Amino acid sequence: MIEKKNKKKGKDSGLKPLSEEGLADIGDSFGANLFDYGEEPSSPESQSSKNEKVHTMELSFKGSGGEFQFHRLNKEEAFSLKKEHGDTSPTEYLDGGLYFENTIFGGAYGPDPDDMELSYDDGSFSGSDFASEDVTLVEENPEAGSLEYSYTTNGQVYGEIHIKLKENETFDPEKLRFECVRYDLLNVNRKGRVITGVFYDGEECEIETSDNGQDVFPCLIGYFGWDSFAESPEAPIIYDPLEEMNSPDWEWLDKIFN
Repeated sequence: MIEKKNKKKGKDSGLKPLSEEGLADIGDSFGANLFDYGEEPSSPESQSSKNEKVHTMELSFKGSGGEFQFHRLNKEEAFSLKKEHGDTSPTEYLDGGLYFENTIFGGAYGPDPDDMELSYDDGSFSGSDFASEDVTLVEENPEAGSLEYSYTTNGQVYGEIHIKLKENETFDPEKLRFECVRYDLLNVNRKGRVITGVFYDGEECEIETSDNGQDVFPCLIGYFGWDSFAESPEAPIIYDPLEEMNSPDWEWLDKIFN
């Protein structure tokens, strides 16, 4: 089993609104209301909307999940890794924090909608009970003379989804929808789904995800030798912990970037 790293805790997906109350206090300290610019009075409809009370419901979840990133390295970046780290296991330095010039997918961290349980005061559900849409699909696109770096983590995750409901409104599971990234990397046997957005009745919700440690699987695969007679380029694996490799096989770099 790959060394577990206790990482990626408490990340949020969703924006927290800036508090107008805090800004109003600043204006009062200068003896003026910063929001008073002589605008026309708001309509009764908009005023009613502003005064409408809302409450936040917490929907807890737990299940499988993790992080996914995908990058393509050029010659300079690949040889720089070799020079800086040599035979050191990439699990020690390819920990998801490195970004390269060609980022195919910058990253997502969260639960897998197909393997999660959600609960609240009045009931519990499986993630597969809700509508989910793969808004991003990440696949390999072999390019001779390049090195692909995929970073995946896997383990148990947990957290909360914060759903805003109108006064006296009750939660309707059929209004909950997930947006996801699906990745399918055939050459290195990596596939999965990660929730990238949660929506209730069309409005985006804040989601907080945490874990108690994840198995980390960085992988480096190179491509070379693609010509008119070949259906696809040669694809040697430089490093893959699933192949029980203790250190990267940097000898392939000269062929890849020849």
